[in-house]
Amino acid sequence: MESLTYSFSLLSDTFAHGAYQTMNFNRPELRSPSVKGMIRWWHEALGLSKQNADILFGQAIGTTLASRVTIRVQSTSEARQQNAEFMPHKGHRGGSKMAILPGSTYQLILTQRRETLSSDLADQLRRATESWLLLGAIGQRSNRAAGSILWDQAPGTQKEFEIKAADLLGSSKISFAILNPQFANNREARAIAGDFLSDQAFDGTAPFGSARPRKPSPLKLKCIELDGSIRLLAIWDHRSESPTSLTRGVHTLISSNKEIGRILEAALPRLTA
Repeated sequence: MESLTYSFSLLSDTFAHGAYQTMNFNRPELRSPSVKGMIRWWHEALGLSKQNADILFGQAIGTTLASRVTIRVQSTSEARQQNAEFMPHKGHRGGSKMAILPGSTYQLILTQRRETLSSDLADQLRRATESWLLLGAIGQRSNRAAGSILWDQAPGTQKEFEIKAADLLGSSKISFAILNPQFANNREARAIAGDFLSDQAFDGTAPFGSARPRKPSPLKLKCIELDGSIRLLAIWDHRSESPTSLTRGVHTLISSNKEIGRILEAALPRLTA
């Protein structure tokens, strides 16, 4: 493997920032280390070995191991930036933050360092990268449809998308479902995707994550584009929560009259399979 090159754009407001954030300086940027972290997450989510992840992406804990892959992200258009609603389901109470706006385009280049990667390692790198491009997002609120990635090679119909996603996920403990509503824009989709309940509403089970103690949500919602319309894609991570936990959580949302609960209910057979 000499290199892998991909093109993608952003489909929803993206709150990706570097280390320097103050009230007077809050410029969003898509950084290579952040993308590398997301690709590594997908490598682990696919059930591929941690040892191979350390070889590909490096290891800084214990014995230092340098990454065998260099990851670069290059903007291929002027990245439009402006204040965007951070939590649109809350209206003006949700605040705003500088974001990279939808339509900004990028090129992702992965290059091997030092000796050539084996065919197995190269295939794992490709699969993890394409899983992120097809199914992933980046930045703050990315579990709730902000920072959605639109890969330029993503299938444009639901059937083709499902075939490609199933092929990438293989026998991993990640399930997915394309949700039914169509949205006019990313704000509408994000408003629905973000309208959950606090973790205290779930009797201590926190099926959708919690702030204290910190627990990322095993349910991830992303904007995708199919047949010219924006849809929501739901990803469920079976590694951290059971299908029963998801079902109970969705029913709690429905009982609280949350639209996202009713939307997810129709997708439960696929997500809990």
